[in-house]
Amino acid sequence: MTPENLLQPLNQLLTQAQALMILAQAEAWDEMQSEIVDYQQRMAVLADATYLLALKDANLTAEAQALILQIQEFNQQLDGNAEQVHTNIASELRQIIQADKALDAYRR
Repeated sequence: MTPENLLQPLNQLLTQAQALMILAQAEAWDEMQSEIVDYQQRMAVLADATYLLALKDANLTAEAQALILQIQEFNQQLDGNAEQVHTNIASELRQIIQADKALDAYRR
């Protein structure tokens, strides 16, 4: 197996992580949902001992590590984005609840 073939799963993960970040920034949640399922399934390669051993045997450890670090950076950015969205939604929900309470009080 060529080095390019061995690194292909990691390159695909990196490309998919980048695509997820673009979707998150665009707030394209519906599209992101199906992509996340596929992404999580592909992440299983990182726990595949046979695959990791093949990378080691092909002396691709450094290249694989660099790709994995990039993937981790995108994952951290996605986590940060998700936290910000959660905070924004919680704030909007609080404002809606307060507005509803104010309307109820005004109606009385």
